[in-house]
Amino acid sequence: MLTGIVYFLIIFALANFFYFVYPESSKIGKRFLISLGIVITISIIISLFEGKSFIIEGIVTITGYYSSLFLVHWIIIKILRKNNYWIYHLLFLPMATFVTIFFTALMQDIFRYS
Repeated sequence: MLTGIVYFLIIFALANFFYFVYPESSKIGKRFLISLGIVITISIIISLFEGKSFIIEGIVTITGYYSSLFLVHWIIIKILRKNNYWIYHLLFLPMATFVTIFFTALMQDIFRYS
């Protein structure tokens, strides 16, 4: 149960991050590339603490998940055109949960986790 609450809080924080950092009227591509560079840097630092053999795995996993959640944000804002705060969050949570399940299964298949 605690894991579910922590997951919900993290996804809620990410939804707030995407909602406020990438508003509909902003230059979304430029901001995404800047923040993707920051995420890659953070993933390299995290991977170095795990060991040098985990650098590629860390970069692929963290930046791929971040990019997938950004795609969810882009679908909600640009395709569904839902820019209301509460509707956005109600749509983001189930879509992000689906992305999390799919991405976790994909990474386990790619990196052969047990």
